[in-house]
Amino acid sequence: MPQGWCWASVVQCASYEKFAITDGPFGSNLKTEHYTDDGPRVIRLQNIGDGVFVEEDAHISVHHFTVLQRHEVKHGDVVVAMLGEMLPRACLVPSHIPPAIVKADCVKVTSNCSLVLSRFMVVALNSHPTRSRASAKIAGVGRPRLNLEKFRPLAIPLPPLAEQEQIVAEVERRISIAQESESQIEANLKRSSRLCQSILKRAFEGKLVPQDPNDEPASVLLNRLRNGYTRATKKTTRRNAKT
Repeated sequence: MPQGWCWASVVQCASYEKFAITDGPFGSNLKTEHYTDDGPRVIRLQNIGDGVFVEEDAHISVHHFTVLQRHEVKHGDVVVAMLGEMLPRACLVPSHIPPAIVKADCVKVTSNCSLVLSRFMVVALNSHPTRSRASAKIAGVGRPRLNLEKFRPLAIPLPPLAEQEQIVAEVERRISIAQESESQIEANLKRSSRLCQSILKRAFEGKLVPQDPNDEPASVLLNRLRNGYTRATKKTTRRNAKT
């Protein structure tokens, strides 16, 4: 682990807001007959590519969206596929997506922007080392599944924010070059995936960008945020007790 980096679980990287980590509704709450021709979007497994949001529309009524609003996703949230190959498989919700919810076997994570960039979280979750660690938590042979209970404590490597920005920018730059240089989409995606893993390997070894000893270690920031949240929780508890 490079100097200034630390390990952080998915739940530690999430915002403190309510339902910052949530999965989709199950059972009769969202069935085929609930789909409509227009209205709020439903983000399903087929929308979540390997770092890429795949356009495929599904809609529900505004009324049903209101009923299922605890499963809401917004622009900039991380959505994660929990069923199928290459788990976890994550991408960002793009800015053009209107109000939406996640479906079953999909998870939404709203990141704590003071600690981790959403774009870096996608990169880290899709990396080979993270998928290797997650493999022990995956159940099912024909239909591999990672459940929310085991996903929340999954650890990702966390550099300082400035270095996260550099890593993401470099990953996106090199993948963009690869995409421009390939004429066939399938070949392009395979090459981009291999290139991304190579870049991530160098990043997690501290070899991709210069290490700045003046950067605040991620562990220090994580502890400060955790302590601040604990103090705020205690104050709220005392106020509630008085009333």
